[in-house]
Amino acid sequence: MQPNWIREATFDPVHRTQIGSQERQTRSLLVGVWCLVIMLLTLTSITASCARKPSPDQQSGTRVQDNSNRRPDANANEPSAVLKLYCEFEQKQEYAKMYALLSDRRKKYLEKFNVRNSEQYRDLRESSEAAWSDFVIEGSSDQPDGRVSFVGHARVEETGEARQLPFEAILSKERGKWKVDDWKY
Repeated sequence: MQPNWIREATFDPVHRTQIGSQERQTRSLLVGVWCLVIMLLTLTSITASCARKPSPDQQSGTRVQDNSNRRPDANANEPSAVLKLYCEFEQKQEYAKMYALLSDRRKKYLEKFNVRNSEQYRDLRESSEAAWSDFVIEGSSDQPDGRVSFVGHARVEETGEARQLPFEAILSKERGKWKVDDWKY
């Protein structure tokens, strides 16, 4: 009659040794854990790529709600109209159009990140996983330096997680046109 360790053992061709049932269970568990880790990494990657680009029907449902005390004339170059346009471009991920609404001062700041034109700005923004939507402009105030500050909040989705994030946008007049001068969140 064979001892139990012989009946329960199998041959490990790599190490040319016998392994027992407990070692087999440990190895099976490790293989299972590695498979789970790989599946989770794959799922995270898929979720992140899906979260980055909203579908066309999601884009059509985006909105910018303006609760500030400013009511712009549709044809006038008012700061709130420029901010709403900027937010709409953000929701549609039209980053080159957003770049055109930035002040010279803001563009100079972006040069620190090697962004010197609309294409580089688009590339920078597309490299981010954050997708902004559902902007609500809650109020505005005139600054002593002639700029206008707007506060509000927006929905930000990043790697599958969505949250409301407050923001402050500061617009300044440049060569007769309102431009986005700063954005804090």
